[in-house]
Amino acid sequence: MQRTSPKLWQHGAAQLAHLIASREVSAVEVIAAHIDRINTVNPHINALTETFFDQATATAKRLDDDPSLHANQPLRGVPISIKECFLVAGGKSTLGMTTPAVQHTHDGIHVARLREAGGIVLGMTNVPQMMIIHETRNPVFGTTNNPWNLERSVGGSSGGEAAILAAGGTALGLGSDLGGSIRLPSHFCGIAGLKPTSRRLLRSGAVENLRGMAWLEYQPGPMARHVADLRLAMQVLARQQANMKWSDPEVAPLGFDPQASTDISSLRIGVYADDGFFPPCPAVKRAIAEGIEGLTARGATIVTLEPPKTLDLLKSYFAIASADGGRDFRRMLKGSRLDPEIARLVRLAALPRWLRPLIAMLVLAPFGKRKMSALFQASGPRSANSLWQITYQAACQVREVFQSWDNAGVDAVLCPTHATPALLPDSAVDMMPAASYSVVMNLLGVPCGNVPATRVRAEETSDRSGNLDASEQMAAKIERGSAGLPVGVQVAGRFWREDQVLSVMEALESHYRTLPDFPAISHLPKFGND
Repeated sequence: MQRTSPKLWQHGAAQLAHLIASREVSAVEVIAAHIDRINTVNPHINALTETFFDQATATAKRLDDDPSLHANQPLRGVPISIKECFLVAGGKSTLGMTTPAVQHTHDGIHVARLREAGGIVLGMTNVPQMMIIHETRNPVFGTTNNPWNLERSVGGSSGGEAAILAAGGTALGLGSDLGGSIRLPSHFCGIAGLKPTSRRLLRSGAVENLRGMAWLEYQPGPMARHVADLRLAMQVLARQQANMKWSDPEVAPLGFDPQASTDISSLRIGVYADDGFFPPCPAVKRAIAEGIEGLTARGATIVTLEPPKTLDLLKSYFAIASADGGRDFRRMLKGSRLDPEIARLVRLAALPRWLRPLIAMLVLAPFGKRKMSALFQASGPRSANSLWQITYQAACQVREVFQSWDNAGVDAVLCPTHATPALLPDSAVDMMPAASYSVVMNLLGVPCGNVPATRVRAEETSDRSGNLDASEQMAAKIERGSAGLPVGVQVAGRFWREDQVLSVMEALESHYRTLPDFPAISHLPKFGND
């Protein structure tokens, strides 16, 4: 059997499934190529927490020995990786805590579906401790590094996933997103990722944080180097089962049709490049402008949108997320060694709300931390009455955003994913305001995804000047020296219309791939014996 490509790890999931199904390559070849790639890159990026190489090789051999076995599997032989929070038989979910973790005896529902579709699990990937900051680091497995620049962050909390996918270690990944946790690592690492509509996919089969929080809900979602692979993964993850009980409130009311590809020329797409809260860097602004050109060339109607009232929405998000004062985090972290940034957050979360304005005035304001001060004052422990009030306020704010979309008649929205390229180490907490573009979409609950768009050019690293907020000063520092790093753009859509979101993402990707700065895997820095 002749190998079609000398670098099988550069192929996407759909391409690999086709090559295996057509017998152009064997599943064993594909898995071996990706194991070799992991052995090459993982010592540098530290993305994997556990590997299942022997099991994966045996599964691939069974597929090759009996081609009729599950012949219609859409992911037949595709190497996949799983974020550490999900249940994988034989694996452990530590969430970065040093307390003993129980070994899983079975796969969670989404891992099981990926396996049933022919996917072969190669490993589990690293997360921030408790999955609560946008930097993948913890006392158990250490720091995951960005494959585009090992001195840069991969974001979080699906940072290990983004890193191993960007480096070619696997072709498809399973992540989760509560505050940008799929989209931000995808943006920082130059890959594609989708957060489906809240409750589109079942939230069982994983170890959760922020347990009991009802308004803000994490969503599992696929990550890959190609948008088409996200569509393929959604076909597997979102399929309805005849034995599912419709009394379960987590069963989506609409199925996902993987064949539903929307004619871009029929869509009105709203655009804003700046949310009025945290200005984006020049490369992100250029990516938005180039995206508009690509969509216009394909016949889409572009509508300039007024950005949402971002600060108000962020205040509601952080008020809800911190309403228990971090008590559940402290329960889960009891007995564990703490990451320094997590320890800092846990201490801040417990501060009573009456004390926060004083701290903001005496501590944050003198250092120019105006953006962080606003979010800090909105956060903290609340009574049930106060939580109900803030939840009602958030519902009104969300309706206002949707009304503005209705008034503009838009089907989808194009905006930045994050204001900067990949962060520097130890800056994630102070740079929370720069994640505003993604965090707002979690409060809205809509489907949204990141499309890899371009790389920072040498002449456009930063244009920030004047009397900057402390977080913007940090942004300027992050942007200096960022040449060559990837950036993406975000596409959001209406509830349950992942098909439209993916169609817009595919159109954008098709356009960006024609441009010279697209972050293709072939442009990655070399690793070891590459």
